[in-house]
Amino acid sequence: MPASSARALPPKEVLLRRFVPTCALVASLAAAAPAPAATIEVSLLQDNAPPGDCTLREAIRSANDDDNSFAFGCDEGSGADVITFDVGTADETLTLDSPLPEITETLTIRGRAVGDTRIDGDQSHRVLTVAEGVTFTLEAITISGGSAPGGNGGALQIQAGADVVLRDCRITGNDAENGGGIDLDQAVLRVERCLLDGNLATGAGGALRNVGGDVELVNTTVSGNTATEGGGIAAVDAGGPGTTALRSVTLADNEADAGGNAFVSGGSEIDARHTVFALAVAGGNCDGDVTSLDWNLSDDPSCGLVGSHDQDDVAAGLAALAAYGGPTATHRLQTGSAAIDAGDVSCSDAQGVVLETDQRGPGFPRRSNGDGVGGTFCDIGAYEVVPEPGAAVAAAAAALAALAGRRRHRVPSAARPAP
Repeated sequence: MPASSARALPPKEVLLRRFVPTCALVASLAAAAPAPAATIEVSLLQDNAPPGDCTLREAIRSANDDDNSFAFGCDEGSGADVITFDVGTADETLTLDSPLPEITETLTIRGRAVGDTRIDGDQSHRVLTVAEGVTFTLEAITISGGSAPGGNGGALQIQAGADVVLRDCRITGNDAENGGGIDLDQAVLRVERCLLDGNLATGAGGALRNVGGDVELVNTTVSGNTATEGGGIAAVDAGGPGTTALRSVTLADNEADAGGNAFVSGGSEIDARHTVFALAVAGGNCDGDVTSLDWNLSDDPSCGLVGSHDQDDVAAGLAALAAYGGPTATHRLQTGSAAIDAGDVSCSDAQGVVLETDQRGPGFPRRSNGDGVGGTFCDIGAYEVVPEPGAAVAAAAAALAALAGRRRHRVPSAARPAP
């Protein structure tokens, strides 16, 4: 190569100056990377236990502070922690002596099964509080016996800016002034495949009060709750509107002075699709405007359903709340119910994700030909009717027998008259 075209190498000190900032950037990124999550196992279902065992109370403290120096037998938290239960008994019931520590860092609490793992407030205090801006998930757990008289959220209080998911859960037998089960203020909440039942509010929202938040209930039953406004759900406007989205939900057997199943006020909104409003004990199904996104059913005219496939003031045909399979109780659709196969050919959540199961989870498909007529559609509500296998086999056998009969009565070609 000619000398005139040769590229001169930079001096060594120039290379060093370029290299040092690069190393500093790498070190800075490494320092900023989130710490790996830890799994903290609760080993003792007892509150305020002596050193050596890990209680739920100490596990939450360890997760909040990423430290176990005060947490007795718990592993040290690290980042977005997961708390699980390994106590060696089938019935995992923890009765609290006082409210659990406020959740202040990203955390998941996961039980073994909603029917097995229970946290009970002993009708004396709220069970859980999620602090402002915190991400929290609760899975496969029952919360019961929470009490916040004169306060909000008997089982769970969710503060502004928090982002919470409740999955495969039950919220039952809790009480408060507002939000007997759950109360949230300008926060985000998603409830999937849960049962909210038997909760009480002296004010608004027997099961749930949404104050200016963003709430979605999917494949969920809200039943047997009581309040002054919104025996099941109350969506209220306190300085800012909120939205409560109902997708494949059953609201039934709730009671209030206004809005037995659902109450809407101010600029707040409840929008519904594939949802049943039925059997309000008092207060009618709805008080306030419910926005229909179609394929809903109400057994009275109070919800004002106007979708082209809505059924307004039509009996729902619900059985009593009971165990019909899956981890939580449901309202079964009785034979001949107007909700069977009355939905769209597909049903989804508010983000458009197709639902694969009903509230009961795996083994209970979301779409079926429940009435044996026509095609395959979603049922309205949290429960999907699936034909008994025996009935399907019998129907197939009858169809084959009929086909065989038609073939036997065909005239053989040799015996047919000439054209």
